[in-house]
Amino acid sequence: MAIVPMAVTCLISAACGSDTSGTANTTPSSSVAPSAPASTTIKLPPGIAKDSPQDLNSTKDMTGVVTTVPGTKSIYIDYLPDVCKFIPDSVVTQLGAVSKEKAFNRPRLVLQSCVFGAPDSAFGLIAGVYINNIQELIGNSDNRILNPSLKLTDKITAVLYQDTNLDLPDGRGNENCRVSWGTFYGTADVEARSIPGYRSNPCERVVDAARKIAPYMPTRPAQMRK
Repeated sequence: MAIVPMAVTCLISAACGSDTSGTANTTPSSSVAPSAPASTTIKLPPGIAKDSPQDLNSTKDMTGVVTTVPGTKSIYIDYLPDVCKFIPDSVVTQLGAVSKEKAFNRPRLVLQSCVFGAPDSAFGLIAGVYINNIQELIGNSDNRILNPSLKLTDKITAVLYQDTNLDLPDGRGNENCRVSWGTFYGTADVEARSIPGYRSNPCERVVDAARKIAPYMPTRPAQMRK
């Protein structure tokens, strides 16, 4: 059975998840690109080849590598990093946000995400990493695919879609829009959500945000040890 991804349902004015031990920033933190991973070597399960997508000790650049390993067999369930550490302050500012906050603070996660805060609480923006491969994530029948081949960078092609499971009872969409792309660890995802009738299109906003965020997401397995 495939692992069902957790839904990210919060706006940027609030943190996701039931664990509230994290503290929100009132201004972007001083983090830049993530520091080098720990020098210690992790003992891997038998059968994992050196510099393969599941080699947690590898520093090989795997930008554009798309795993087909199902989430139930992913080694990354114990190694989902704090996404906020990968996104520099300059990008937070470009997103129109004033803060970033780690969403979850507990082990063995299917999803880890970073919630961006902005003065306008009617609009939400979240970046996340999943252990689910891209087909597991976008294959849900509730998803409405808008663009299956959205180019983010010269090496990254994503899927633009909406989750119709979030539609309102009268059939109107809940103004959510997501950009997801396959990675060596599973899937990277950027989600935008706004209240119905909000002045800007969440799909336009999320595509712009994904193009700003994508170059800073993890590209090497050893980076996941954060």
